[in-house]
Amino acid sequence: MRTWLTRAIVAAVVGLGVAVLVTGLRPPAPPEDEPRSAARTTPMPLPRCSSEQLALSIEVLGGSPTAVLRHVMGEPCRLTRVPVDLRVLDRAGNRVRRSYGGDQAVDGKFFPDFERLLGITYLPTCEARGPYTAIATVGPYSARGKLSGREVGCFTGG
Repeated sequence: MRTWLTRAIVAAVVGLGVAVLVTGLRPPAPPEDEPRSAARTTPMPLPRCSSEQLALSIEVLGGSPTAVLRHVMGEPCRLTRVPVDLRVLDRAGNRVRRSYGGDQAVDGKFFPDFERLLGITYLPTCEARGPYTAIATVGPYSARGKLSGREVGCFTGG
């Protein structure tokens, strides 16, 4: 009788071990209140940004003029590729020469409090005195700002 009882206990322990092993190898089922589509690991693409979600401004950051495109409201979104136009005009309304080609287009994902910085780098001659007017256009967004001579710099070379 002891042999029979020993074999029954060993069989039960082995069966329990196999059950634990099989259960541990199986992926967990999604919760019943969660829809089946949410159990997928493929992320859904972000919706396009609406015109109210982003705003453009011109600010002086670290002593340099910068166009700042920022997410200002709502859920994360994606901006499809839009053209960028950065200009600086002297007090007479003449366009000041740009020293760096920079971004010609902007796109990407925008999350709450995210900012995309676009440096406005120009080389005015020293004869041209400020104030200057910076104009930034990024797709449908536009901004204007006044800059002093210190914020734009001075180019003495040729």
